[in-house]
Amino acid sequence: MLIIYFLASLIDILTNKMNTFAIIPARGGSKSIPLKNIKQLHGKPLIEYTIELALESNLIDKVSVTTDSEEISNVVKKYKDVLLINRPDEIAQDTSMTDESLFHACEFVKNQLSYNPEIIVCLEPTSPLRKLETVDKSINIMKNNIEIDTVISVVENKSCYGNIKKNKFIYHEKNLRRRRQDREPLYIECGNVYTSTYEKLKTNNSLIGKNVYPIIVNYKESIDINDPIDFKIAEALLLS
Repeated sequence: MLIIYFLASLIDILTNKMNTFAIIPARGGSKSIPLKNIKQLHGKPLIEYTIELALESNLIDKVSVTTDSEEISNVVKKYKDVLLINRPDEIAQDTSMTDESLFHACEFVKNQLSYNPEIIVCLEPTSPLRKLETVDKSINIMKNNIEIDTVISVVENKSCYGNIKKNKFIYHEKNLRRRRQDREPLYIECGNVYTSTYEKLKTNNSLIGKNVYPIIVNYKESIDINDPIDFKIAEALLLS
């Protein structure tokens, strides 16, 4: 038995295998769209796009959904390989931070399942067009770069940004050029993947640490559903 354990540990070391825990935070409350996470998108509940992608990854060994909603739980239950975690009401409020649900999910699997989460992948259910290669890339970057705190996805933007002060529009210094082609691009955090480690999550007390590594994705993949119009855009892109 000791020999088998030793060999398994050796294989894990040689293959750089780490327990990779995907957490899909799906709170029931949504003011803009009631039960947004299970609203139908091109024939199936929105959250299912994220669940199915997480299950498809060979780098993720445990997939969970943390929710306070019975309706969302009933949708998730059809996926036998997904761990359903009941989120306490005190961390499921409008003012609650996603970090709180991640800590709760990690402590749950440690205490209830004796599972040690090492790599943490947070997959918001509002990004139905994210690519598997983006998720896997974020995991590999996190595994192989101990100096990185968090890997996030970003999308390029060349819009004219500025501030309004005393009824005057003041251009951002990097967007002064009138021709779009000449503007220096800015990047927007698009939120379809956040990857860190459990240890850094605890050290930073936040999913976003000091040393953040960006993965640039295209506009289609960056779509994040927050408003009714976003559903129409996502559905059109799914059909394109």
